[in-house]
Amino acid sequence: MSEQAVKEFKKKLARDAGLRAKVQAIDRKNVPAALAQIVKIAAAAGFSFTTEEARRLIRPQASSAELSAKDLDKVAGGGEDGFEWDWGSEEGNN
Repeated sequence: MSEQAVKEFKKKLARDAGLRAKVQAIDRKNVPAALAQIVKIAAAAGFSFTTEEARRLIRPQASSAELSAKDLDKVAGGGEDGFEWDWGSEEGNN
């Protein structure tokens, strides 16, 4: 369990569309449940970290006026969700 595992998982999410689809399918309205699901998905992919460490994968939802066009393209399901996933770009900038 480590911060490094979260960073590596974020990199994997940026590159792996199938893994990213599993994460994007998680209901984000219940943050604790979503974090528990992300830990399970990560474990199945060979990564080990806690739900507290998984919080590094989310960021608070900004209002639509604050999002760039690129960010809007990333957001699935509109503004009713409690947070956005934060795994960086496909270029691996995060």
